[in-house]
This record gives sequence, structure tokens and C-alpha cells, in this order.
Amino acid sequence: MLSQIYEKVEVLMPELLKSIQDLVSIYSVEGEATDNAPYGEGPKEALDKALDIASKLGFKTVNIDNKIGYAQYGEGNGDYIGIFGHVDVVPLGEGWTYEPLGGEIANNRIYGRGVLDNKGPILANLYALYALKELGIQFPMPIRIVFGTNEETGFKCVQHYLTQEKPPVFGWTPDCKWPVVYGERGRGLIRIVNNSNNEVFYNFINDYILSSPSNGVNLGINVRDEDFGEMIMRGYKLGVDE
Repeated sequence: MLSQIYEKVEVLMPELLKSIQDLVSIYSVEGEATDNAPYGEGPKEALDKALDIASKLGFKTVNIDNKIGYAQYGEGNGDYIGIFGHVDVVPLGEGWTYEPLGGEIANNRIYGRGVLDNKGPILANLYALYALKELGIQFPMPIRIVFGTNEETGFKCVQHYLTQEKPPVFGWTPDCKWPVVYGERGRGLIRIVNNSNNEVFYNFINDYILSSPSNGVNLGINVRDEDFGEMIMRGYKLGVDE
């Protein structure tokens, strides 16, 4: 069966690439809200396009108030597996070598805003599910591909989704680079405003962060799992305001 899946994916690859290009061509940066487009016309157009692609692949599709939508494989309104992505993008910016809305293929890559974050990955998951559907593979519960439209500016689309739908019992978000990330990144910002004990503060920073292993052992937060590896700390910055 695995070889059949690979073969089916190869057959579908040109169609997937064309769908990614079509979706990337839509300028889906958050815009002015209207009655029919709560996050602007661009995100709504991208949502409509994603649901249209899914519908033509034979999936049941649902649009929830033009804020978020999903394609579903399998029957039932109970427990389900949810694959969450988004079709809105950040502003185009400058310095592009290729047209940011062009979706041009060069050097065995697709270039354009949203190719990686997140139009390409969520459509790749949609077509992967389509390949399994076409091969008649069944699952014990429905699987949903969920298309958000407000991830870049607040996640309000997902908040709305959870007022209308129950959360999945399992799922993932294809919104990162390879390899698969099995733990979410965290971020903390700490500001100390009293400088009466600078020596104690600097000793703490040196002993517990700068000179400490990156797994946080000196802070007592080292977490390790046989299957999933260990948690690490990185990317920290220290600054002093006079």
C-alpha cells in the first residue's frame, strides 16, 4: 500500500503545484473589514479559493462566517482529527528576486509569499489526504483540513471556530520547516526595574543561563523524553537600560 500512496502522490504533484500557485497569486494580507469579509477581501478570497479546491477534490466543505473553513473526509460530527493551517499572509515586503504573488518555479522551488507560510503546506496536507481518499483508505474518525484567515494578525479565526465547532481530539499544524516539530516554542520577556542588587542579578544570569547547559538543568526545567528528545533554551538576548 505504501508504494501505491507514493505513486498516487507523484501523479497528483503537478495539480498540487498548480493549486499552490493559484492560491499564492491571491493577495491575502488582512484588510478593511466588511460585512462579508471580516478580515478583508484578500483573506476571504483565499478562503473561498481553498474551499473551492477542496470541493473539486470531492471533500465536504464548510465556510464558517467567512472567517475560517474546513474540508472534511469521513462522516460524523463527533470526534475528529484536525489539521490546522492558514491562507492569510504577512505584507509582501521588498527585496524579492521573484514576483511575490507569482508562484514561479525555479531551482526546484516555488517562490512567492505564502509558499512556506502557510498556503503551500496546508494544500500539501489537503492533497495528501486526497491521495488517501482516492485509494479508499478509511479512518476511524473524520479528518478535517482547516483553513484559517487571521493567523498572522491575532488568531481570531480560530477563536471563532471554537465557538462553532468542538476542538479536535488530535491534530497538527503544518506551519513550520522540516523536520516535524513535536513541541511548541515558547517565549518570555522579563524586565527587572530595580538595580540595587546588580551583582546578584549578574551572577544569576551567568550561573543559570550563560554558563548553563541549554537544556535548562540549572533552572530545574530540563525535560527529556526517550521518544521525543529534550527541551532546549536558545535565542535569548540580554540588555541593560541605563
